[in-house]
Amino acid sequence: MGLLLRERIMFLGNNIDDFVADTIISQLLLLDAQDPTKDIRLFVNCPGGSLSASMAIYDVVQLVRADVSTIALGISASTASIILEVERKANALQCPTHG
Repeated sequence: MGLLLRERIMFLGNNIDDFVADTIISQLLLLDAQDPTKDIRLFVNCPGGSLSASMAIYDVVQLVRADVSTIALGISASTASIILEVERKANALQCPTHG
């Protein structure tokens, strides 16, 4: 497990396709299984991609018990913006270029 993942930090920085979605989903499920009481931070710098793959990530963020904070960096467009809106407890942050 990489250093970022050990710190419960995830990064979505590629076009969202089935492979990227599977990676993000497996990391979310792993972190939730390890400790559902600790927050997960998901940084997003992504131009978008497949709607079905993005919706799969969206569904899993809602499914996990851990709170997932999403942080928009750089470009977060198209289907990536859907993922930014999923979190449950108003934890979405935007860098100054987005706000």
